[in-house]
This record gives sequence, structure tokens and C-alpha cells, in this order.
Amino acid sequence: KNDLYLGLGIMHENENWNYKGVKSILDYTLYSDTSVQKFRINQYVKCAFVINNNIDFVLTNFIQSDIKDLLAPRVSTNAAFNFQMLKHIGLSINLESLYDFKPVVPIDKFIYSLKMQLNIKL
Repeated sequence: KNDLYLGLGIMHENENWNYKGVKSILDYTLYSDTSVQKFRINQYVKCAFVINNNIDFVLTNFIQSDIKDLLAPRVSTNAAFNFQMLKHIGLSINLESLYDFKPVVPIDKFIYSLKMQLNIKL
């Protein structure tokens, strides 16, 4: 079954950040934690496609823009291919990514992970 979902809304964000993951800072204890509170416009798109009886694809995308700065959003994407190889054995490949135009702390703007998963149904 193929699906398409769309959503639009407003959310209030309350985030707490520290500097532990900042590569350019050797001693993160010299920096105090940072807190961010703001309203964001949240846009959501999810598409799911059945390619054939054994393969499907799901794409989910969020775009979250600060109401005061619409042209510098966070874009989060999750893409998944699911392969049913045998009756009880499947394989999933997932790509998760986040691009933040203006990170709160000086971290990489683009972060991603690629995962492969073997699924066994008993």
C-alpha cells in the first residue's frame, strides 16, 4: 500500500545543550550549558511505497523553522528500504540525517547515520 501524509503545525522548543560533542573544544567544562526556547513551524511529509511484494520504501522528512528566521531551518530525514528476502528473514537499510543551518553550539551542520539491520521473525 502506498501512503502519503502531510502535516503543518507550530511547536514550542525547549532544548538544553552542552559542549561535550564539540570537536574544536578540548575542555568542555570551561563552557556552561546553553538553553534555547523558541517557537518553530513544523512541516512533515511521509511517503511509503510498496515496490513489489518483497520490497518497500519509506521516506519521512521534517522541516522545523524558527518563526523569526524561516530561511534557516533544521531538516531531518529518515529513509528506509525494507527487503523481505525469505519468509522469515528480511533486511532493512536506514539512512537518518539532520542538517541544521544554525546549530546552537559549534557542531557539524550535517549529521547522518547509515544502518543495516537483519530481521528474523520466529
